[in-house]
Amino acid sequence: MGSVGCVLFEDQQERYLKSAVNQATEEDVAARLGRPREVGTGAGGESDWRYVVYSFSPGDLNSAAQTWCDIYVLQFSPDRVLRSYDHQRC
Repeated sequence: MGSVGCVLFEDQQERYLKSAVNQATEEDVAARLGRPREVGTGAGGESDWRYVVYSFSPGDLNSAAQTWCDIYVLQFSPDRVLRSYDHQRC
């Protein structure tokens, strides 16, 4: 798939992130969710990964199409273990 900036997160990915805190490494997360859109590194060696997620629902005869965007920011410790994550709407 190459360099991926957007991924589709589903309930299973949200559950994964909750269970991965303080356990999963950067490699584990990348294998599960793909490469992040942005990566930042702090002075102490910690890193932040940002995933931007666009979702689309085509709608039907009774409802209009909808689009929405979510941002997931993952924080890793200097030893490359997921310490926390935050979910925001765009």
